[in-house]
Amino acid sequence: MKLIKIKEGQHLSNQMTGIRFLTNGAIEFDVMFGKQSRYVLGDGDQYDWNKLYGCSWGFFPLIDSFQMHYNSSRFGWRYIPDTGTYELTPYYYIKGERKFNSSIKAVLNENEVYNCTITPLCDHVIYRVTHKDTGSQILYFESEEKVVDYNGFLAPGYFGGNKRAPRNVSYLFIRL
Repeated sequence: MKLIKIKEGQHLSNQMTGIRFLTNGAIEFDVMFGKQSRYVLGDGDQYDWNKLYGCSWGFFPLIDSFQMHYNSSRFGWRYIPDTGTYELTPYYYIKGERKFNSSIKAVLNENEVYNCTITPLCDHVIYRVTHKDTGSQILYFESEEKVVDYNGFLAPGYFGGNKRAPRNVSYLFIRL
């Protein structure tokens, strides 16, 4: 697994991005959070969603690199200091409208590996999170996304919301 880092005061991670050319097929990756992934913002922004990984569906619009804010599928993540856990949720855009539901989430423990998949189908996208060691599925969600273009841009890790990383934040990741 590779160490993905978001430096203090930054939004964007060191993760490589690129173009995705597929006729269809899942985006699959493993992730593990540890104590280096913890952060405390000290206000309501603690519950904003960071972006873990995903892709855009299509290459347009390209205006100011906002294609991720038009049609895209990603997982959002956040650290919950009260429980020392991490939460993942489907985080996506349909024709410029941001969609997520904070009640649809997977709760992840530190130092455990989780497998995440985003599977595009014509009339919806399936999001899954599975515990790597036990095989237990801890999140399954079908969005209302209509995928008409399976090509697009890969979306790297991103901290925030409106706040930048308050310290160096990192996690382990591998795309499968």
